[in-house]
Amino acid sequence: MALGAYNVIRNKPQHQNVYIAASADGQREALQLIKEGGCTGKYISTGLNSPSLATEDAMGIAVDIATGVKKPADYPPESYTLAVGIGCEKRRSVLRPEEHLLTSTCRRAIPARHA
Repeated sequence: MALGAYNVIRNKPQHQNVYIAASADGQREALQLIKEGGCTGKYISTGLNSPSLATEDAMGIAVDIATGVKKPADYPPESYTLAVGIGCEKRRSVLRPEEHLLTSTCRRAIPARHA
């Protein structure tokens, strides 16, 4: 929806003081708009939405359980990925084709036993 709002306000003088800030979409298009517009653009923030980060966390849990390092009961019933806001200060983030996002500052390192 934030991208739709952006399309409504862009290049329209009556909306010169309107900016778009999304909290959790992390869409490739939003990241690209932030990168292109920098700190003077209209699309000023989005949130981290990384399938690879969720996969890394899930695989870490699976490996720990499969190898006997931990038991399923050692983990909470729900877990969440890192919450990160992405704004113009991270405009140099690298967009990788296989992911929605990625900056090295946002990724959790996988311990060597999981690599």
